[in-house]
Amino acid sequence: MSAKDDGWHVGGSIFVLEKSWGKPRTYQATVTKVGRKWVEFQRNDGWRSKDDRFDHESMRLDGGAMGWRGRVYADEAEYVLDCEIERAWTELVRSLPHCAPDHMTIDSISRVREMILGAEK
Repeated sequence: MSAKDDGWHVGGSIFVLEKSWGKPRTYQATVTKVGRKWVEFQRNDGWRSKDDRFDHESMRLDGGAMGWRGRVYADEAEYVLDCEIERAWTELVRSLPHCAPDHMTIDSISRVREMILGAEK
């Protein structure tokens, strides 16, 4: 499926999380070109002179030889929701005991595992 089929269009607004050497940065950007694999964009504050790009399927910024360097969201609300999910997950994982509680059964552990990992695990 192409980026255009996914609904990306020139002039569309996106929200970018860029993970670089320092603290992660977020900013608004505008789509400038839509290809089969890559969607190019320009920061709205004009900080960069050249377009940047992301893979429309993975939503990851093109890091070239440096690897993954960030992610694109449809809007800031989607980014905030993703942060809340990550925070809640981290709190859950940190709260788990190292041994199974006495009230857990093999069946209940299997159900939780399936909920988290999916049916294929």
